[in-house]
Amino acid sequence: MHILQALNWRYAVRKFSDVVLTEQQVDELLEATRLSASSYGLQPYRILVVKSKALRRQLLTYSHGQGKVLHSSHLLIIASKTSADKAFIRQHVQRVALARAVHNRDLADMSAFLQRSFVDVSDQQFTQFAEQQAYVALGNLLTSAASMQIDTCVITGIDVPGFDGLLGLAEKDLTTTVICPIGLRHWDDCRARADKTRVSFSEMIVRL
Repeated sequence: MHILQALNWRYAVRKFSDVVLTEQQVDELLEATRLSASSYGLQPYRILVVKSKALRRQLLTYSHGQGKVLHSSHLLIIASKTSADKAFIRQHVQRVALARAVHNRDLADMSAFLQRSFVDVSDQQFTQFAEQQAYVALGNLLTSAASMQIDTCVITGIDVPGFDGLLGLAEKDLTTTVICPIGLRHWDDCRARADKTRVSFSEMIVRL
C-alpha cells in the first residue's frame, strides 16, 4: 500500500474485532518501531506488549473505562525513562562502539557531551526529553501499522500512577507515556466510515 493510501486508510479505531494478530505481525511492527529516529540514538523509552486479558482487565480500571484496552488484539505501552545515570550513557557508548567498530576511548568526547546533557540535569528535564522521544516512536508506530493495515488507537487519557503501580514501572526507572491498543477494526465500527478531518495542505504548509 502506498504511504498516502495507508495514511488515508488509518483512523483512531473505536471498536476492534476479535481477530488476534499473529506474533509475526506484532514483531514486525515492534521492529519497525524499534528502528524509529531518536536523538543521539538514545531511545530513552521501552515498549511493553500486553496480550494477557487478565492484566488488561486490571489496566482497564486505570483507563477510564476505555474498552479498547481490553477488546483489542494487543495493548502496547510506551514507557519513558525517568532519569539517566552514568551506566545508561556507558551502555549507549558501548553500543555505538560495537556498531561502528571503534574503541570506546575514541568516543570520549561524545560520552562527555551526553553526560553533561542528560545526566547532569534534573530528572524532570530528562523525563521531558524522554517523553518527546517516545512520541517520535509513536508516530513511526502509527505509520508503520497503517502500512501493514494494522489498526491502532492512541490513548493518553489514563491514570498514569495507576498504570505505573500495577506494572511496577518505578522499579524499572520508567513511567507510562502513552498507550496504544492494536488489532483489526470491527466491521461495524461507524468511525471507519467517517471522513478524515485535517487542516488543508495550503493552510498547513508554510513556505518561506
